[in-house]
Amino acid sequence: MIRPAAASLEEVKYYLRLCRDLAYVSESLTTTLAAQADDVGRLLERVRMTLATVEGNGAQVAKREADDSTVAIDLNSRVRCHDQ
Repeated sequence: MIRPAAASLEEVKYYLRLCRDLAYVSESLTTTLAAQADDVGRLLERVRMTLATVEGNGAQVAKREADDSTVAIDLNSRVRCHDQ
């Protein structure tokens, strides 16, 4: 679940560097976007660690496949579903 997201993030970082090298975007914009990509990477790592903790504690994580809900995972290893 997290691996495809992490791989996609690395792809985004690659294309960001490519756009900078080809002068499609400015250095300042590249720096800003790279910092945001790093933030996303840290968030993905926290989600990965949280999921590993939840699964390691033997908790069952229910998957909802409803179109009108999202799943939120906080850093205290609780899973909540929010209807939109």
